[in-house]
Amino acid sequence: MSLSDFAVKKAKPKDKGYKLFDGEGLYLWVTPAGGKHWRLKYRIKGKESLFSIGSYPDDTLAQARVKKAEAKKLIKQGIHPLDDKKKQELRDIAQDDNRFILVAGRWFISKLSKWKEHHAEDIWFSLENHIFPYIENTPITALDEPLEILEILKKPEELGSYELSKKLHQRLSAIFAFAVLEGRIKHNPVVDLKGLLKTHKKENYAHLKEVDELPRLISDIRNYSGSPITRIAMELSFYWFLRPGTIRMLEWKFIDEERNILNLPPEVMKMNQPLIVPIAKQAINLIKELHQFNGHSKYMFCQSHDPKKYMSENTVNQALKRMGYTGKQTAHGFRHIASTHLNEMGYRFDLIEKQMAHGEKDEVRAAYNKAEWIPERTEMMQTWANYIDSLADDQNNVVTGKFKTTKARA
Repeated sequence: MSLSDFAVKKAKPKDKGYKLFDGEGLYLWVTPAGGKHWRLKYRIKGKESLFSIGSYPDDTLAQARVKKAEAKKLIKQGIHPLDDKKKQELRDIAQDDNRFILVAGRWFISKLSKWKEHHAEDIWFSLENHIFPYIENTPITALDEPLEILEILKKPEELGSYELSKKLHQRLSAIFAFAVLEGRIKHNPVVDLKGLLKTHKKENYAHLKEVDELPRLISDIRNYSGSPITRIAMELSFYWFLRPGTIRMLEWKFIDEERNILNLPPEVMKMNQPLIVPIAKQAINLIKELHQFNGHSKYMFCQSHDPKKYMSENTVNQALKRMGYTGKQTAHGFRHIASTHLNEMGYRFDLIEKQMAHGEKDEVRAAYNKAEWIPERTEMMQTWANYIDSLADDQNNVVTGKFKTTKARA
């Protein structure tokens, strides 16, 4: 039974995508987000293929049938409609360059004045590493298949980086919306992917919860057989418990060698507040080792193939996964470990929160609480580094179960 205009118009989204058939291989695919896309199923030399005709309401039922008829003529000649479509779009490039990377570049430039330098770099690097390798030179007019885009966005998910997948989804949606405003496309296909990506999960911040699990983790990190730069990133994450994004964007100029501190500017901090980080002796040794590898770069943790860029967002999580800590420990999880154990060691809440760079929720308290507590935090950070070393040096001294609480300090 053929479709009617009324049936197409009234088709509602369901928990799962579904098809409404019109006949001769033509059907309407209705996504969970409410998108409606025309598809044509056909065979050439016995092999089944699928051709994306367009999306409703940009293409009505009548227009979809006309395009189906045109596609059928090509199919009878043994020509795939998609191949013909791509050839036409390549011809269009000669007249008006719609390549995705150029559209993305124009969008990026239009936003630069509103972004901080590090935020802008983070956005462009994420596109270079996770989007451009797949669709860099594809005309944006050819990127009308949401499921193809979904496949790209799901690649970080497969590595456990749900947050990166979410960010890429937001950035792609903004780029396609920009293309709509430019008049290059009529519909933003990324909108149809709403609800199809996994939401932020707690395991993205997974961390070992028992103290007797930590010696093995520390040992595995120190004996990591991959990149020494990645190993040092993990070790310093343990010592400093900064946010992973801040660790990645660290620059050599932030280090004050005379005072043994890191001076972190607002632009690398999530809460947009500067932070002073006391550097323990163990961390100083790691910094010296790191400088042998990356001293030529602006960034402490630059990419091996491009020293002008800082470490990829998923590098540490991938390393932890390779070491067997999938679902058990993540880059962000080092913060949870430090916070939990420093509290159990009896350190003041204010000291820990300051070092964690958590924002003060109480506005009145935030206005008056400007103390840095450098001596107290220096002692706390050195004690924490010593404790990590003690776990690594003598696993037999680890008390199974709870951490022994000590008298409050500082």
